[in-house]
Amino acid sequence: MVCLDGRHAMTRMQAIGMGVAGALALLVMSCAADEGETSRAYTPPCGPSNCTGCCNAADQCITTPSASFCGRHGAYCVSCGPGQSCSLGTCVDDVCSPSNCAGCCQNGQCVSGDLESACGTGGIECSICKANESCVTGACVASSVCDANNCGNGCCIKGVCMPGRTGEACGKGGIQCEQCSEAQQCEDQVCRATVCDADSCKNGCCYQGKCMAGTSAGACGTGGVPCKKCSDGEQCPKGSCVTVTCDASTCSGCCDANGNCQLGVNQAACGKGGEACVSCDANQVCIQSTCTTQTQNCGPSNCSGCCNEQGKCVKGNTAAECGVSGGACTECGSGRACVDGQCTCNASSCPTGCCQGDQCLSGSQQSACGKNGSSCAVCSGTDKCVNGSCSSTCGPSSCVGCCQGNECKGGSSTSACGTNGQACETCVNDQQCVNGTCNSATTCNAANCNGCCKSGVCQAGTSDSQCGSGGKVCSVCKWYQYCSAKKCSFDPSSLWFVDIVEVTLEQTSYKWDVGSAEESKPDLFVEFSTGSVSHTTATVWNSYTAVYNEYMFLVPASDLMTEIHYVVKDRDTVFHDTVCDITEVIYQSEIENGSATIYTSCVNGMVTLKLKFY
Repeated sequence: MVCLDGRHAMTRMQAIGMGVAGALALLVMSCAADEGETSRAYTPPCGPSNCTGCCNAADQCITTPSASFCGRHGAYCVSCGPGQSCSLGTCVDDVCSPSNCAGCCQNGQCVSGDLESACGTGGIECSICKANESCVTGACVASSVCDANNCGNGCCIKGVCMPGRTGEACGKGGIQCEQCSEAQQCEDQVCRATVCDADSCKNGCCYQGKCMAGTSAGACGTGGVPCKKCSDGEQCPKGSCVTVTCDASTCSGCCDANGNCQLGVNQAACGKGGEACVSCDANQVCIQSTCTTQTQNCGPSNCSGCCNEQGKCVKGNTAAECGVSGGACTECGSGRACVDGQCTCNASSCPTGCCQGDQCLSGSQQSACGKNGSSCAVCSGTDKCVNGSCSSTCGPSSCVGCCQGNECKGGSSTSACGTNGQACETCVNDQQCVNGTCNSATTCNAANCNGCCKSGVCQAGTSDSQCGSGGKVCSVCKWYQYCSAKKCSFDPSSLWFVDIVEVTLEQTSYKWDVGSAEESKPDLFVEFSTGSVSHTTATVWNSYTAVYNEYMFLVPASDLMTEIHYVVKDRDTVFHDTVCDITEVIYQSEIENGSATIYTSCVNGMVTLKLKFY
C-alpha cells in the first residue's frame, strides 16, 4: 500500500467523485494509524472547505492574495508572471492606461514620458518626437533658440521658454531652468535654501530644512531640533516620544499588533473604538471600519463593466463609475468623460480648455495652451498663450513690459517705456523711465502735487493706471490690484488659476495595500474643493510623493482665503483609505507670490501639499 500525505489525498478527493473520495479518506486515516498517529486528531488540510483564499506549499491558507500567492476557494496558490497582478484571485495582465499611468504607455508598459523617444502624459500612447523637437511636460515641442532676448521673464528647458516659478523649473533672464533640491524652494525665480533652526522653528522640529509641527510620531520634536521618528507603540503629544497605550481613550480607529493606532479603514487593519485591528477575508471589504461581506463576487470572470466600491458589477460607462473587464471602477472627476470604459478628455468634457492626456486643463498656460477640448500645445519662443492659442501678438495678456508693434519690450528704457502690455512710450527731454512711466521730477513733485506724477504732470492718483500720492511717480496697479486711497491694493475678487503641484506623505511603518508587491507604498489621489468648485486628481501609483502639476479650477482669491478643503486618499480596488482630511486657508501673500506649501500632521505621518496660483 502506498501512503499519500493528506494534501495529495485531499487533492485527489476533489478530482474523483464523492464515492471514491470516501474510500480515499479511509485510506488516509489508515496510513496515519500505520505511522503511529492514532492518538492525534485528524486536521483537514488546506482546501475549499476551510480556505477562502489560496493554499501555499506549506499548506497554509493565504487570505490576502498577491502577485506571488494568487488564487481563491482553496486552490493551490500560483505566482503571477511579469506584467501581471492578482485580481480577485486570478492573474490578469497589467495593461497601461490613463487609470494607472501618469506618464505614457509604450508597448503596454507605463514609462516616465519625458524622453524624446517616449513622450507623453496621462496614460496616452507615447509619441516619438521629431528631430527638431524636444519633450517638454509630456509634449513634443519644436525646439528653438531660448535666451535672454526672448525669455527675459522666465528660464529655458530644451529650447523652450518656461515661467521659471516652480521648484521643477526655476529661473529668470533666459538661463537654463534649475530644479530646486528638497531643502530649497523657488522664491523670486531663484532656488533658495529653506532655513530651519531654533529661532525659526521654536515650537517644532526640522526635517530637510522645513519646520514641522513636531507632534506626529513620524516627525517628533521641539525647539528646532532634527525631527525624530518614534518607535512602535509611541506617540508624540508634546514634542517628545512617549509610550501610549492604544485603547478607546487614545484611538478612534483600531490598534495593531505593535500597539500603534491605525485609521481602521484598511483591508488588513479594520476596526474602530480602540479595538484590535482585524484583517478582512478575501470576500469582505472594510466599510465604515467594519469587515462587510460583499454581496456579489465581482471580477473579470463575471463582469464586462467594472466593480464598484460595494463589489457590484456596473456598466462602467459613466464618469462616476468608469471601467471595463471586471476591474475596479474609476471616478473620472471634473473635465473627463467615460468613453469605452476609460476616463478621457474630449471636446464635450472640456469645452473651454484643452486636453493633456486624459486631463482637462485651463488652456491658458504657456506649457498647456488650447481650447475646445483640443490637445494642449506648448507655446515656445516669443509666442504667448492668448485665448487658447499660441500667438506672437503683443498685448496685456502676453507682455509684462510694453509693446513695440508685436514685440514685447522690457519697458524700462527711455526709448521703450511702459508696462502691462501697453504701447511703448519714448521719453523726451529730461524724462526718465521710472516704473514703466516717463517722468520728469522738475515739473511735478511732492511740493506741488498731492496725487502722483506722470510725464511731469500731476495726476489725481486714484485710477488703476495712475495710482499714487505725495508727488511720487504714478504706479500702474497689477491685474489683481485696484487703486484704493491712492494705493494699489489686493483685489479679493480677482480670478486666479489654481494648480495642484504635488502631495507628499511621510514614510512610516504603516502598511498600505497589504499583500501586494508594493504593500508599503500608497496610491495617492486628492479630492480638492473651495467655494463652489471641486476637483479630483489623477492617481499616482506606489509612491509617497505624488507629482501632479495638474490644473484644477479658476476661482476668486476670496474663496481661497476663506477656506480650502482637501482629502488625500490611497486608492484601493474596493475601498479607498483616507490618508488625511484637511481644512485650511490660503494667505494673500501666498497667492501674490504664486505658490503655497502646507504641512499637516496626520494619523499616519506628515502630509505636505504644494499649490500654484497664476
